[in-house]
Amino acid sequence: MSLALKTLKKYWGFNEFRSLQSDVISSVLNRQDTIALLHTGAGKSLCFQLPAMIFEGKTIVVSPLIALMQDQVAALSNKGIVAKAIYSGIGYRQVDLILDDFVNGPLKILYVSPERLKTDMFIERFKLANVSLIAIDEAHCISQWGHDFRPAYYEIATLRALKPEVPVIAVTATATPNVVKDISDRLGLKSPAVYQSTFERDNLSLSVMFTESKMEALNHVLSKFKGSGIIYLRSRQRVQLLAKELESYGLEVDYYHGGMPIKKRMKVQQDWIENKKKIIVCTNAFGMGVDKSDVRFVIHMDIPPSIEEYYQESGRAGRDGIMSYAVSIIGYSDIVKLQKYHLVGFPKLEYISEIYNRLCSFLKIGYGSGIGETFEVSLESFCTQYRYHMGSVYSVLNILEKEGWLVLTEGFRNPSQLLITSNKRHITMSSRNKDIKSKMLLYMLRKYEGVFIDYVKLDEGRMANDLEIKVDVLIQELNVMHKESILSYKQASSLPRIIFLSDRPAKNSFAIDKQQYLLREKNARKKMESIQNYMTSFDCRQNFILSYFKEDGKPCGRCDICKGSKEILYSETEKNALLNHIKKHCASGTIYSDDYMKLWPFNKKSKVFAIIQELESEQLINIDDIGIIKILDSDRK
Repeated sequence: MSLALKTLKKYWGFNEFRSLQSDVISSVLNRQDTIALLHTGAGKSLCFQLPAMIFEGKTIVVSPLIALMQDQVAALSNKGIVAKAIYSGIGYRQVDLILDDFVNGPLKILYVSPERLKTDMFIERFKLANVSLIAIDEAHCISQWGHDFRPAYYEIATLRALKPEVPVIAVTATATPNVVKDISDRLGLKSPAVYQSTFERDNLSLSVMFTESKMEALNHVLSKFKGSGIIYLRSRQRVQLLAKELESYGLEVDYYHGGMPIKKRMKVQQDWIENKKKIIVCTNAFGMGVDKSDVRFVIHMDIPPSIEEYYQESGRAGRDGIMSYAVSIIGYSDIVKLQKYHLVGFPKLEYISEIYNRLCSFLKIGYGSGIGETFEVSLESFCTQYRYHMGSVYSVLNILEKEGWLVLTEGFRNPSQLLITSNKRHITMSSRNKDIKSKMLLYMLRKYEGVFIDYVKLDEGRMANDLEIKVDVLIQELNVMHKESILSYKQASSLPRIIFLSDRPAKNSFAIDKQQYLLREKNARKKMESIQNYMTSFDCRQNFILSYFKEDGKPCGRCDICKGSKEILYSETEKNALLNHIKKHCASGTIYSDDYMKLWPFNKKSKVFAIIQELESEQLINIDDIGIIKILDSDRK
C-alpha cells in the first residue's frame, strides 16, 4: 500500500480515492504546481489536506470564507490533525500565538483569509516557517472572470515570491477556461498540471418550476421525493421561517445559516449527515466541505447569482451515483429581484465615494490617518444619521472590503439576536417599574416588532445610546435576563467593527479602480443573464450548463425540458383524450381549473394548459370567473 493510501486510511478511514483525487495528490506530492477543478462532492479539500500530512513541513491554506475555515478546522481536529485558522476579528495576541505555533510548534495546517497575507506579522512568520505547500481554496476568487472575484487574493503572489520553490495547488468546483487561465497567470504557476472532472452528471435530473405559489409547489415536490434533501434560500430570516413552517407539517427539518454559532452549525450539520433530520433549509453558507453521499434532492427557492453557484449547490445531490433531483421553484418576480440585487451590489462610483467619506467623518477619521485602526460601528446609527438604506450601505462596505480599503469583522455579518420568551402580560406589568430592566423591556416592546415570535437583530450600541446607559451595563442586564428565562439573548461573536487597511486619502481624492470595478460589474451582469437564460431556456438543462463551461454534450433525457415540460405541441388525439379526461372529472362533481392542473406532473403542465386554451377557444369548455370548468359540447352526459 502506498504512503498516500496509508495516510488516507489512517486519518480519513477510506481505502481508496475518488475519481481524479489520486492523480491530483500524486501531482502535488511530486511538488508540481496543480490546478484541480473537481465538481461538488469530489473531495477537493483532501487534495491538499492529505499531502499536508505527508510533507515534512507546514501547509498554508488560503480560504475566503470564515465559516468554511471554521468547519474544516473542526473536522481536521476531530481526526487528530493540528489545524487552526486566522481571520478578521481575531485579537492580536491570539494571532501572535497561532503564528508562533505555526513556526515552532505542532501546528500542521494553517488556514488564513486573503486579507491577512499582507500584514507584516504574517509575512515575517511565513518567512521563518518551514512551508511545504501553499493551497488556494475557492481559487476562482483570484480571477476577475470568476463568480466571486476578490482582489485580496492577489496577495497570494507575494507568498510565491517569498518561497518560489514551494508547490502551489489551486482548487475550485466550477471554472470556465478563461478562469483557469487567469488562475494560473495570477498565481504565477509554473506549467501547472490541470485536472478537470466533467460537468456532466448522468444521475442528476434538473428541473425548473415557474410559479407564484411557491409553497404549494414546494409541498407538491416534497410529497414526491423521499430521503435526505437541501432547500436553498438567499435570506437567513426566510430560512428560519420556512424551516418552522415545514416542521409544523410534521417534516424532520432543521435550518442552517452563517449567522449561527459554530457549535450550533456543527450540530445541525451532523444531525443532518446522520439522518436525524431529513431536510436542511439553508443559505449558501451550507454545503461546502460537507460529505454526504445520499442527498436525493436539492431545491432552490431563489435564483442564485450565477451558473457556477447554482451548479455547485445542485451538485450536492446524488454523490452516491443514485438518481437524484435538483429543482428550482421560482417566479418571474425572482428575476426582477435578481436584477435588483445586482444593481444594489454595484452602486455608482460616486455613491461608494460618498459612503466612504461620510463613514470616515462619522468615525472622526482625519485625512491622512486611519490605517490599522479599529472602530466599533453601529451601522443602524450611521444609516439613521445620513438617511441611507442599510442594505445599500452594507453592499458598499463589501465593495470597500474587496477593494482592500477595510475589513469587516464577523459582528457585521453575525449581529446579536433577541427573542422575548416570557409571557407578554407579565412583561407589560413589569414595564410599569422604573428600574433598568423594565426600561429595557419597554424599549424592546416598542422598538422590535415580532420579538415574541422570532429572533430579531439587536444593535446594543444603539439601544444603550437611546436608553442613556453604558453598553457593558446593557449587555450585563441582557445576560441576567437570559439566565432568568425572561428572554433569549444571542450575543454576536464580536461587536461590529471596521478595521481600516489604508489611510483616508486627501480631500476629494478617494477612488477605487474604475476600470476594474466596471469590468467586475460587466462580468457579474453576464453571469446574472446566464442564470436567467438557464431558468427560462427551452434547451436541455444539462446541455445548457455544459455549453456554459465549454464542454460538449447531448440531450440528457432526464431534465424537465427533455421530459417535455416546455413542450406545447400536441396532436388531435391528445386533445380529444384530454377533453374526455376533463369530462370524466366534471361528471363526478365541480372541478376548479387550479385543482385540475394539480392532477398533472409539472413536466406536462405546459402542454395541458395549451390544450385547455384551445378547448376554451373552440367553445368546448368554459372556465368562469372563479375558475370552475364547465363542459359546453353537446356530448356532455
